[in-house]
Amino acid sequence: MNKRIIITSGIILSLLLSISVGLAANQEATELTASKLVVDDLKSQLIASGGVTLRQNNTLLKANKIIAQQDLEQVTAIGDVVFKQNNSQLKGKQLDLNYKTQTGSLTGNPRLIRDKMLITGQQFEFDLKADHLAVTGGAYLKDPTQDLTARAERINYNQDKQEVVLSGDVEVNRGSRRMIAPKVIIDLETRKITTQGKTKFIIPNKQGD
Repeated sequence: MNKRIIITSGIILSLLLSISVGLAANQEATELTASKLVVDDLKSQLIASGGVTLRQNNTLLKANKIIAQQDLEQVTAIGDVVFKQNNSQLKGKQLDLNYKTQTGSLTGNPRLIRDKMLITGQQFEFDLKADHLAVTGGAYLKDPTQDLTARAERINYNQDKQEVVLSGDVEVNRGSRRMIAPKVIIDLETRKITTQGKTKFIIPNKQGD
């Protein structure tokens, strides 16, 4: 009995040491904490549950449960998911992330919060290396710094270019003015808005007119 305990403990210790020392691409330590950890060597799978946090490189992932390969390359996080990187924060119900390719998806009322900007939709597809986010299904954007809100079928957000491209029944509101068009491109740095296709631009009458 003691021998089995020692063997099992040795496997877990070896795994945790490999996670902490050898997995990060830039040699930074990877740290996983949870209330319960199940290591399945036959399936090469790791299941962590109960207040799970995973720190790897410059990212922090929190969830109720994480299912992953033992090398933590491919991770599925479930329940109250929060993923932080630099000044960006993703929230949702389920996150599927490949740490090697830095690509993934987020579902379950997904939200992106970056500085004061908010983006929501039904599903997120993202590329962390390219700093690109694609939002589909009831896509919504709010940027209080520009007094701007927008709705569309799809949003493509490129942080590096500081550009938002909205497509499909787009409606943009900036202050009291409203634009309706098939496609709208917003330059967040210059505050320039460009529409493509048949556009309706609505400016309300001034008070007293």
